Amino acid sequence: KVYLAEGGVDCYLCYFGEEPVGSCDLLVWDGMAKGEDFTICSQWRKQGFGSAVLAQLAAIAREKGAQTFYVMTDEDDTAWQMYRKCGMERVGGRQEWFFTW
Repeated sequence: KVYLAEGGVDCYLCYFGEEPVGSCDLLVWDGMAKGEDFTICSQWRKQGFGSAVLAQLAAIAREKGAQTFYVMTDEDDTAWQMYRKCGMERVGGRQEWFFTW
């Protein structure tokens, strides 16, 4: 199921039959696509669902004109093996910046 935004972030809810498996947001802008909040429910991990969702999101991004597709993760993200298996490369470390008042 897809909740499409007019020029904004699209939210994808992923199912296996009637069972929800995961979700991801997709933003495509100016030739770039960003996958955000990508998650697969713990009972469905390591069964190929993450790779399938990632491949589908990349195909959708390409159809929408993106030449680049990326995701941002935390340093301790365990899905890095899946990203690499899907052909993605790590390009840098993540930094976090906060406002404090």
